[in-house]
Amino acid sequence: MNTPALTIVDVRYMIDDVNAAIDFYTKNLGFTVETNSSPAFAAVRRGNLRLLLSGNESSGRRPMHNVQTYQHTLSGSLLKRLIYGFRGVEKDPNS
Repeated sequence: MNTPALTIVDVRYMIDDVNAAIDFYTKNLGFTVETNSSPAFAAVRRGNLRLLLSGNESSGRRPMHNVQTYQHTLSGSLLKRLIYGFRGVEKDPNS
């Protein structure tokens, strides 16, 4: 039987403090650190959800010229469904 490949979902957050974000996602929500280039950037992952944490000094925060930009905002409930919808995670530890 073929097992489907794991699809990774990347969500980029523009944040002010990369280290504080790493602490929050790893200590409170069970993410693991994939990359830590603080203070500019970090990537944390839980299951198939990877959060790209772009600090003030990251290239992801630079203005884009001559490109139409789209801004997407994840609602809190959608983010919770992404985080807690994984197998083995029974509920939000903060609820």
